[in-house]
Amino acid sequence: MKNMLFGFFALALAMQAIEPRLPIPKAPPSTAVSRTSGGLIAGLDGGTYEPYKTVLIAKVQGALAKKGFYKGEVNGVFDKETMSAVGAFQKQHGLSVNGMPSPSTRRLLFRD
Repeated sequence: MKNMLFGFFALALAMQAIEPRLPIPKAPPSTAVSRTSGGLIAGLDGGTYEPYKTVLIAKVQGALAKKGFYKGEVNGVFDKETMSAVGAFQKQHGLSVNGMPSPSTRRLLFRD
């Protein structure tokens, strides 16, 4: 009975999807966005915002590059260049300009 329980437990562990933890790329200090002591990002409008995931930022950078707003490397790093590109996109589309890839910004950005 013990062996059977151990077998089920081992099988359950083996079936779990284990997501590898990859190091998060960091922007060089000269291009890093301003952050508060709590790790929030200071937006172009002076507000503070939660940081975004690397995968989302890479998608945003790719979409901005396709539309001609971003010239940098698509690397998932939310740096000043990315924030400025998001802000320029927001300004051109009549959105609130904060430099953050908010849901409303992403809806317009990812529209073909």
